[in-house]
Amino acid sequence: AYLAGESLQDLMDNYTDFYASNYDGIQMREDVTWKDDTANNTLIVDESYKLPNAWTVEGKKKIFSSLARSLSGELREPANTDKKFPIALPFPLDIKQTIELNFPEQWNMEDKGVHIKNESYQFDFEPKVIANVVLLNYHLVTFKDHVPVGQLDQYKKDYQRISKSLSYDFSYRDFKPDGGGLNWI
Repeated sequence: AYLAGESLQDLMDNYTDFYASNYDGIQMREDVTWKDDTANNTLIVDESYKLPNAWTVEGKKKIFSSLARSLSGELREPANTDKKFPIALPFPLDIKQTIELNFPEQWNMEDKGVHIKNESYQFDFEPKVIANVVLLNYHLVTFKDHVPVGQLDQYKKDYQRISKSLSYDFSYRDFKPDGGGLNWI
């Protein structure tokens, strides 16, 4: 209903605004497209952005931070939860997000990803590198509407691993702000 009720321009503006707090100067590269498969209750949305100010400088490092925002708010933070009550989960939920990053040179990643599955939820993070393209593949699915009290300690550990993988930093070492070149990590 949301997609049908918005003009394409309003939709693109809303999507761009969604990411603007993380990426200064973000620009939509192509029109947003979507495929609504009502028979399988699946909605696929494709977005493409240009990030002209993606890198920040911290000392001798140049850093780009990627955030899987579509997933970041889906699980409830367990920090202040009472262990006497279950934690609510959004249910049913099945979200896949792929972030494709095109770097100017080949990138190396040693991360093997994160895979968590239990009776309440499943989370998968699979990074993949193909030459200068980095794919960050995320999948979160819930199997019921809560985490039982007896599994709260494990949920807290899982939540930390999941949260850490949703934000991914890429950096150059020995960056020289005067234009003296970059060394890849």
